[in-house]
Amino acid sequence: MAVGQAIGPLIAGLVIGRRTHADGVVAEAFWIAAAVGVLVALVFVSRATAMVGSSAEPEVALSPAGILRRPGVIASMAVSVSLLTSVDILSAYLPVIGEHAGIAPAAVGGLLALRGIASAVPRFLLGPMSRRWTRSSLVAASTIGGAATMAAVALTQKLVPLVLVMVVGGFLIGIGIGQPLTMSLVALAVPREVRSEALAIRLVGNRVAQTAIPVAAGALAVVAGVAGVFWLQAAFLAGSTAWSLVGERRRRGGASE
Repeated sequence: MAVGQAIGPLIAGLVIGRRTHADGVVAEAFWIAAAVGVLVALVFVSRATAMVGSSAEPEVALSPAGILRRPGVIASMAVSVSLLTSVDILSAYLPVIGEHAGIAPAAVGGLLALRGIASAVPRFLLGPMSRRWTRSSLVAASTIGGAATMAAVALTQKLVPLVLVMVVGGFLIGIGIGQPLTMSLVALAVPREVRSEALAIRLVGNRVAQTAIPVAAGALAVVAGVAGVFWLQAAFLAGSTAWSLVGERRRRGGASE
């Protein structure tokens, strides 16, 4: 996914950057993306992938509502949603900022590619970082860094500062969107027997948010402008950070008692 998030915007920026006044150039970028998507889909409908599962019933039964009531589950899901939708917001609205600032489409594609590459790097470092710092500390660094990234994008419309923001912010956001880290927060908040159900609920929450938040962001952009979208996302990231850290402190306090 990280590789696709780096290559896709770069190709789209190069394709759109070739435009003169001819119609259909933007559509060409979508056709290329659709063709690549079909090729990838063919892999998953072929025998190259196998279905693996278990028919064993869990010893502990919890309803979806019961799973969500477990301490830390909703807060961890909020962190996951805030980080994932930050990537969506950047992909959707950075080109708009680039258009307003006179930044070429190819350069905007390069910025998004830089973000994708920077976000991929922490995936190779999660092991050493997890041994050095706690999961909560790493997630907090990611969400705080993501909030700072959103604010920086709202404040600057210059190419060189945006390059720095995409590299540093992309790295910090990448710490949290690495699946093992955000998945483990939810998995550790529920009994072992219902972890698969909890992770499924987390995935549903991510998909619902990735559908609803861009729609809400579009409505906000009409009223408050594109910068307002980034400020709201920064607030969302900061709020999810505070929620997660407060919940973690309460759980530790309860365990010590």
